[in-house]
Amino acid sequence: MPVKGQIRKRGRSWQVDVCVNGDRVRRSVGASKIEARRILDELHEMPAPRGYAALGDVLGGYLASLRLRGKSRTIHQAGLHAARLEVFYGATRRTSTRS
Repeated sequence: MPVKGQIRKRGRSWQVDVCVNGDRVRRSVGASKIEARRILDELHEMPAPRGYAALGDVLGGYLASLRLRGKSRTIHQAGLHAARLEVFYGATRRTSTRS
């Protein structure tokens, strides 16, 4: 189980309070305790992160997160930088996933 956590009520809304790789994360999930429990259960089912990942996978994940946030200009520039990094280091080079 990669995360430890709990749900709690603050005012009128419920929060999910989790610890992921030693970092505490709290998110408000609304007025439904059932929804908060569902989110916490989903976090418990997530696979534990491995210590290393291929550089291409890390850069791909970063670009995907930019697309989700709708940063079109940033995506273009980051794509160019990612391509240069992959040429220089190789897309299969392993990099640490820990901060």
